[in-house]
Amino acid sequence: MVICGEGGVGKTSLACQIARWAIAETKDQRLCEHLMLPVLLEEEFRVVEGKSSLLEAIRGQLQALIDEPEPVCVELLTQLLRKQRIIVIVDRFSELNATTRKAIVPDSPEFPVNALVITSRIEEKLGRVNKTIIKPLRIEANKLSSFMEAYLMAIAILPQS
Repeated sequence: MVICGEGGVGKTSLACQIARWAIAETKDQRLCEHLMLPVLLEEEFRVVEGKSSLLEAIRGQLQALIDEPEPVCVELLTQLLRKQRIIVIVDRFSELNATTRKAIVPDSPEFPVNALVITSRIEEKLGRVNKTIIKPLRIEANKLSSFMEAYLMAIAILPQS
């Protein structure tokens, strides 16, 4: 999935909401039947000779997330990624350096991530991989009050007149 649009339209907020759906307690609110562990990548990847910089970035985030002294083994991580047990969210993709962007090539046969969300200021091509593109739009200032009133009435906070 690619969430693209200008700065400030809520791309990261939407990606975080998708992460919350991935770990929702009830099955009817989840993205899949099973729980998915969200991993947020928002920094440049470190290049490690002979290793996938994407996998190493995910391993580092997982290690921090589960507070373990040793990173998860690559074989286990690869299987978790292939079976959609981990959802990877790459934030600010269009603002990352070329080395980091090149490490995220979803149409490569070796690419293990089967649940990927990318936020970007531009619509990313990402090869021939099937993807969903979401383009949030900014709410114009003169429309905000009527939007908020309709929204609050829809969620039953304001009494309807």
